[in-house]
Amino acid sequence: MKLIDAFEINVRYQRSTRIDSDLNPDFFPGLVFHGTAEQTFRTIIKQYTEAKQKVFTLTGAYGTGKSTIALLFNGLMHTNSAIRNSAKNVIANPELVVEFNRAFSIEYEGDAWLLIRAVGGITDPVESIWQAVKNAILEHHWG
Repeated sequence: MKLIDAFEINVRYQRSTRIDSDLNPDFFPGLVFHGTAEQTFRTIIKQYTEAKQKVFTLTGAYGTGKSTIALLFNGLMHTNSAIRNSAKNVIANPELVVEFNRAFSIEYEGDAWLLIRAVGGITDPVESIWQAVKNAILEHHWG
């Protein structure tokens, strides 16, 4: 018997998460929010609220979930309620969602941040960032 006959790998886990194109409500169902992800969330929330740190770097080996965590943050801060609700459903601990919303001043459905998702590549970095800013402005629903 071959392994392919005994196991099936979900397509979602066969490729990398793309922070520039994967953000939609269908991205979040099935996502596993494990203890390391929760600890990362808690650390960022604490640094943001207590130390007033505004910039964070997620580091780790390939495939460890850095982009997935970034998209989950984006989902929780998004203007689109379908994306936001889908992201909230990933987090099993509702108190963590409340803590997140309080830390980042997201109290009402219309509250959201301007989310700039820039990805490095072969293009000029300034152009990549500029395109990401333009896309964020177009995507953001100004209330």
